[in-house]
Amino acid sequence: MPNPAGYLIWSGEHRLWWRRDDMGRGSGYCKTIGAAGRWTLEDCERVSGHCGPEKQIEIVPDPFGPFAEEPPDLAVQHKFESREDFLERLVRALCDDLWIEGLQVPASFWVVAKAMGWKG
Repeated sequence: MPNPAGYLIWSGEHRLWWRRDDMGRGSGYCKTIGAAGRWTLEDCERVSGHCGPEKQIEIVPDPFGPFAEEPPDLAVQHKFESREDFLERLVRALCDDLWIEGLQVPASFWVVAKAMGWKG
């Protein structure tokens, strides 16, 4: 059975993902999907149900999780203006995640990013 914590909460107001603390509560925001909280659908509704429409809350399947309906690049790309914008932000997000973890970005990553059309 898939892990039911396969959803993310997007804040359209802040254009950031919600974080989750160890107690299952919202805990600020983050710009990378890797650092975003994973929630059950019921938890998403519980923690974000008080938010008004001005917050522009979206509950979306984790593009890398068990309930994703589209391939990851399409599931995330719809938030961006173009494929180039998506690739630029994806590269930055991955680099940010690696930097936060104290890891170096492998050289092979840059080869793949360039092959995908990243111009940075």
